[in-house]
Amino acid sequence: AAKDAGAGEVVILEKSGMVGGTSAMSGGMLWIPGNHHQIEAGIEENDEDIVAYLDSLAPGALDPDTLGAFMEKGPELIRYLADKTPVRFHAYADFPDYQPYMPGAKPDGGRSLDNDAFSFERLGKWASRVNPTKMAYPMRGSLMEAVSGSLDEATLAEREQGDFRGLGQALVGALFLAVLEREIPVEFEKRARSLVKHDGRVIGVVAEDDRGRDFRVRARRGVVIATGGFEWNEQLVKTFIRGPLTGPVSVPENEGDGLIMAMEAGAQLGNMQNAWWQQSV
Repeated sequence: AAKDAGAGEVVILEKSGMVGGTSAMSGGMLWIPGNHHQIEAGIEENDEDIVAYLDSLAPGALDPDTLGAFMEKGPELIRYLADKTPVRFHAYADFPDYQPYMPGAKPDGGRSLDNDAFSFERLGKWASRVNPTKMAYPMRGSLMEAVSGSLDEATLAEREQGDFRGLGQALVGALFLAVLEREIPVEFEKRARSLVKHDGRVIGVVAEDDRGRDFRVRARRGVVIATGGFEWNEQLVKTFIRGPLTGPVSVPENEGDGLIMAMEAGAQLGNMQNAWWQQSV
C-alpha cells in the first residue's frame, strides 16, 4: 500500500528467515463487516448492528475514533486487496459471528472472509520463504471447501500438482506475491530493535542482523510497525497477561519487539490484558 501510494522506496525488515509469521499458520480469515463480498452476496449490513455487536463483546471498552476508522477503512482495505493484489476472498455465508446470539450479530455470516486457494507455483523460488502450516498436510482449498467436502478427486489432484494452498498459507502467499511484483526488497534476519527519533519524529530504524551487527535504515516518509504479539517474552507476559501462559501456538519470534519499540518511542498502550485463550496440545 505504501508503494502504491507513492512512498517511493519501501523496504521490509523481517526478523526471521521466513515471511508470514503466525498468520501463515492460521485460518487466515478476516472479520470485516460491510465488505463488498458480503454486500454482493445480498447480506445486509448497518452501522448500528456492528457497534451493538462489538459493544456487547467489550462493554464500555470501545474507542469511538478507532471503531469508526475500522468500520470505514476495513471495507476499503478489502476492495484494495481485490483490485491491486493477488489476494482473493469470498464471503463465508454459512460462518456466523463467533457470538451469534449477541446483539447485532450476523448468524447467517458474511462478515467473515475466507481465502480462495492460491498456487504457490506463482511464487517460484520464493515459495520456500513462506512460514509453513503446522497441519499434518497442506490444505488444498478454502476453509469452506474443506468443511463442505466439495472438492472431487480430480480437482484435488490438480490442486496438489499446482501446490495450491488455503487458509493462512493462501493469504500470506498472495500478499508476498504482491510484494515481489512491486520489487519491494525484503531484508531477512534483520531484527528491528529501536526507532530513531529526531525533533519528535521517527526518522529510522536500528535493526540487527543474524550476527548481531547493526543494520540501520533511514526513513524519509515513515516507519510502519507490523510485528506479532509478545507471548514468547516471559517478562511481558508476566507484566500484562492474566494467568499462566504455558503453550503459545504462534511463531517463537513473537517476543514483543514492536511493542517495546513503540513504548520506548512514547506510544500509549491499551487492551494489553486480553488474549485469545484456548487449550492446546
